[in-house]
Amino acid sequence: MYDFACKMRNGTRYTASGIRHLVLFVMAVAAITAAARLNPPINLKIRGYSIIRYIIFFHQKIHHKFSIFPEIINLPPMAKLPGLTVFLLTAIFCLLTSCTSETMPDPRYDFDLQGHRGARGLLPENTIPSFLLAVDLGVNTVEFDVVVTADRRLLVSHEPWFHQNISTKPDGSPVTAEEAMDLNIYRMTSDEVLQYDVGIRGHVNFPDQQPLAVVKPLMADAIEASEAHAAERGIDPVMYN
Repeated sequence: MYDFACKMRNGTRYTASGIRHLVLFVMAVAAITAAARLNPPINLKIRGYSIIRYIIFFHQKIHHKFSIFPEIINLPPMAKLPGLTVFLLTAIFCLLTSCTSETMPDPRYDFDLQGHRGARGLLPENTIPSFLLAVDLGVNTVEFDVVVTADRRLLVSHEPWFHQNISTKPDGSPVTAEEAMDLNIYRMTSDEVLQYDVGIRGHVNFPDQQPLAVVKPLMADAIEASEAHAAERGIDPVMYN
């Protein structure tokens, strides 16, 4: 079948074996390129490297075992390109055609992305709203601090007292630096702690933090709220640190 009138303009005849092997090589390159285009591009450089690797492997096998080019005799000028040049041009063509207009998918983090005290820069630290926002932002782990109240309840708080930068007393007056450490959570019951606001004043060091009336939560309540929020949004459960 290959031995039909394989002649160029000058009437030069190609051997059937040479044509056959050249066609096999081109078909292999086309198959590799088509396979590379089936899936969305994850990493063009890695995929391009893989294409070249397989082309090299196939070219070496075919060229070494069957010898594509020596069997073609009296080729016209364009057909006299060395085999390596043809291979390189084909490889470049595969790289170019493997590019698509599809959007690159968001990479998965290969590290533990933690929300420090929730989303401290945007909402009051170590509070349930801050934890829920961190979950929405896609953290793997919600980081928070824990202290123990006088009635032995685990409470989310960085300091074992009420810091003067963020705390408001039950009467609405701000906690001062002089009295901050005297408001010792270890000596207060959980009910007493929940009377102090820790968000309505905002935070002087975080200008983008939204002021919010909120209290220091019990750890069990914070985790339960985070779990329920993730489930409601269809988000994978987060870890806790």
